[in-house]
Amino acid sequence: MKQFSYKDYPMRLFGAPLAGTETPFFRLPEEIRSSVRETLSGLGRRCPGARIGFRTDSRKFGVKVVLEQVNFDIGMSVFEAQSAEVLVGDRRSPYYCGFCCPPDYSTTEFSGEFTKSGDMEDVLILLPRNETVKDIVITTEDGAEVEPPTPYDGKPVIFYGSSITEGGCAAMMNSYNSIVSNRLNIDYYNFGFSGNCRGDLILADFFAGIDTSLFVYDYDHNADSEEMLAATHEQFYKRYRELRPDVPVLFMSMPRERYEQFNITRRAIIRKTYENALAAGEPVFFLDGETFFGERDRYLCTIDGTHPNALGFYRMAEVVGNKIAEILGK
Repeated sequence: MKQFSYKDYPMRLFGAPLAGTETPFFRLPEEIRSSVRETLSGLGRRCPGARIGFRTDSRKFGVKVVLEQVNFDIGMSVFEAQSAEVLVGDRRSPYYCGFCCPPDYSTTEFSGEFTKSGDMEDVLILLPRNETVKDIVITTEDGAEVEPPTPYDGKPVIFYGSSITEGGCAAMMNSYNSIVSNRLNIDYYNFGFSGNCRGDLILADFFAGIDTSLFVYDYDHNADSEEMLAATHEQFYKRYRELRPDVPVLFMSMPRERYEQFNITRRAIIRKTYENALAAGEPVFFLDGETFFGERDRYLCTIDGTHPNALGFYRMAEVVGNKIAEILGK
């Protein structure tokens, strides 16, 4: 078998903003992690949404994953939180080739073997969302051809939000931004910070330094109060807009039930930021999170009334994906 590091040609690491640095699987650089609260800093050491892509005609191939540690997650099993999932074929409609994950919470190195057709096809490995990845090794058959992956269209999209943006609580391939990425063939960066999307201005500065086609701004859930959201939501947007005057911004509110007063209040705060920007002639759009799950069987879309399951994410992807396609002209 031929062996490739994730760093070797023709492997390509997508969705990793620090790719090519000494910490390619981190989302936030040291200068930011050292200046923010400990929980946000820790979340910056993992990289949900990171993917490794390549093309091969190898019928059999292997994936080995090395993690720094494996942590228990009360809302997700190792099948969802620590697994590497493999998709094969055209990204717009790939087939599921399998996954590998640790057998327990003490095993940090694990691997899987996979079988596909002997045709030259794209392979996409979705890396674990909940842990710090230390290394990825791919193996193919000795006589197989291995090529660079099919490129994505255009510039990446940035998603900034809470644990929902991060992918909780479903398998990584079922997160709404992953589904949208595949359907539209767009690269993306996942800046979902579980419990820690709080409009930190240092992140607005960091995001502005990334060349992107669209900024999806889903700051809502993690503000400690309506007062905090009102004080920080538009402030964060204005900071980003000052540095990136031409990038379209899609505002989103949380997918919670419509009759809760705090949700009504929060939605109004987000709409105010949007309407002020729209009145100023800035390229902005808005999606009401209340619409994400539809009407029929709405109660089946979350695990706890907040975090989407696979069905909830699928329905979110329908709504959000259609809006992103409209904005990007796809």
